[in-house]
Formats: sequence, structure tokens, C-alpha cells
Amino acid sequence: MGVEQLLIDFLLGPLSLIDVVLNLGALVNEIEFTLRLFEVGQGGRFFDALINGRTFIGKAITGFFGTMFWLGVLGSAA
Repeated sequence: MGVEQLLIDFLLGPLSLIDVVLNLGALVNEIEFTLRLFEVGQGGRFFDALINGRTFIGKAITGFFGTMFWLGVLGSAA
């Protein structure tokens, strides 16, 4: 999956953000887990998962930028 998943989340930006908003509990749990990883010195595992598109945080980030991209495309077409 990896980069392909991030590209899909980017292109479907608004839908990705809706998915993130509907699953805020999962996002909060992942943030707590990520903070625990950094506390024990395993932050590299998080960045590896983030780049490979296996985190919900990555979905939120790419969804945000994908939404900004589509707003720019639609705004320039108007």
C-alpha cells in the first residue's frame, strides 16, 4: 500500500477528512500511542509508518492537503 494509499487520500481529500472526523476516537488513540512511542525512544517506527501510509494521522494530514488542493482547483476555475 504505502505511498499509493497516501495518494488516494490526497486525491479524495474531503472524503478522507470526513472519515477522520467520524473516527476521532481512533485518531486520539493513535496520538496517545505515538506519544508513548516517542517517550520510549521509538519515534522512528512512527515516521516509518507515517511515510508508508499506515497511520490515521497520515490520512488526516494528506486529507487536509488534498482538500486544500481541490479548493484551489475549484477556486481557480470559478
